[in-house]
Amino acid sequence: MAKAALKKNAESNQQIVLQFQQLRQEQQTIIAKICELEGETKDHEVVIGTLKEVDPSRRCFRSVGGILVERTVAEVLPALQTNKDQV
Repeated sequence: MAKAALKKNAESNQQIVLQFQQLRQEQQTIIAKICELEGETKDHEVVIGTLKEVDPSRRCFRSVGGILVERTVAEVLPALQTNKDQV
């Protein structure tokens, strides 16, 4: 009977270890995503800061869905701010 209890305890410990490993993996995935989003936010802030100092009628280029489109700074700046807020 003691062997059965030890076996059950060992299986329970294995399940705990597996659950811990799964939680650790989820934590690492979440941390990676947070770092990615923080990087995107900083990139947006740099571009927004640069464009605020430029003439609003000046043309600029923006990648939309992998396609480079030509717009004016006045058109792009609000879109960048919205994208930053959404990130």
